[in-house]
Amino acid sequence: NRAAWGMKAGGGPPRDTVRIGERKWLRWRDRIGSMLGAQEQTMTCGGVGGHLVCAVVTAPEDRRERADAVAAQILTSLQINKR
Repeated sequence: NRAAWGMKAGGGPPRDTVRIGERKWLRWRDRIGSMLGAQEQTMTCGGVGGHLVCAVVTAPEDRRERADAVAAQILTSLQINKR
């Protein structure tokens, strides 16, 4: 599935740069089939405290905004505490 996320050189869907909170994130979208019917899978990645973090959300395409809101809520709640 790495090629579907644009990880393969020259392949995969285009990525979008989005701003969530005060950070910039990269977002990839991919359409998948499932037992529940056609779905859209969205992976949003960025850096938090020097670590790469990603959130993957799956939802029907007509609920894209709702899926993006869930990913934003998860990503903005993350903190990396130094020990």
